[in-house]
Amino acid sequence: MRKFIRYKNLAAKYLSGNCNSAEQQQFERWLSLSDKHKHWFKGQTKAWELSKANTLSDSINVETALNKVNQRIAFMHQPQPHRNKAARKPVSVYSWVAGAAAVFLLGLAVLFFMKNETQPQMHVFAAIEKTETPLQLPDGSSVFLNSGSEIAYPEGFDSDIRQTTFKGEALFEVESNPEAPFQILTDHFGVEVLGTKFNLKAAQETDQYFVDLIEGKLRLFTFDQDPNSSIEQLILLPGERGIFDAATKRLFRAKQTDLNFMAWHSGILEFINTPLTDALETINAHYPVKFLLADKHHNLRITARFEKESSEQLIESLQTIFSFEVIRDGQTVYLR
Repeated sequence: MRKFIRYKNLAAKYLSGNCNSAEQQQFERWLSLSDKHKHWFKGQTKAWELSKANTLSDSINVETALNKVNQRIAFMHQPQPHRNKAARKPVSVYSWVAGAAAVFLLGLAVLFFMKNETQPQMHVFAAIEKTETPLQLPDGSSVFLNSGSEIAYPEGFDSDIRQTTFKGEALFEVESNPEAPFQILTDHFGVEVLGTKFNLKAAQETDQYFVDLIEGKLRLFTFDQDPNSSIEQLILLPGERGIFDAATKRLFRAKQTDLNFMAWHSGILEFINTPLTDALETINAHYPVKFLLADKHHNLRITARFEKESSEQLIESLQTIFSFEVIRDGQTVYLR
């Protein structure tokens, strides 16, 4: 109900042309989630047009208008003298008047909410590069965003839910509040927390989204149109990885074995008896240079820790460990 009221108020601003770009995007996204939403908004639009609320002046007296409508309804209840056979459908007439009155009241209600309810300003933050300092949300929660990530959140959270939308990769440190769960929504997939620390990778160009829980507990869930109607859900514990397959829209749980899922944030890469081919694949994902390993070295393994090393330092370290012949061609580094 709380969300319906929020979007009912937002519909008023949308119809009156008073939405900012973030509110407009949020409302249009909500409409696209469900045919029920579209049907409801169609009725709101009709009510708006019929009531001509969009042309009412700022000095409209809502109470007087409501009283007039109530008087019209009460009048239809009174016995009417000199009724003839041609007027023997009082229920139909009353239903029509009541329906028209309801439409009129609905239009006035939309205008009333528009004029009296203050909608929270929506903020959209897009990270061109990874953030070195956290983005502070209204509840005190912190978010470190990787490059190319985007989060949208209201200026102030509701008292019973803290809802955001997100795409990309980020480290979330959520302030604990059992009375107001924290929700992150992306395409058909959501994460709900009370207070915890986790890494979320939900890059929309990939087939799988990953949630790596560091502290606390998470509820992962999938949905079709309405985030309030979960299709599947999964509880995640520390040390576990939750996986959402975007193609099948299914959830999976796995033991966290990737030592470097936080490397984008920490700058630390660690390998323990790891095949060098796998290690270089990870390194290539975190550095602007691309390492290519000669076939004769594919059986090598590596145990090492690289902490915030530059590309040049990393090349030097690999050359020292394995005595490679290193040939560099632009951003490609051949290890022979």
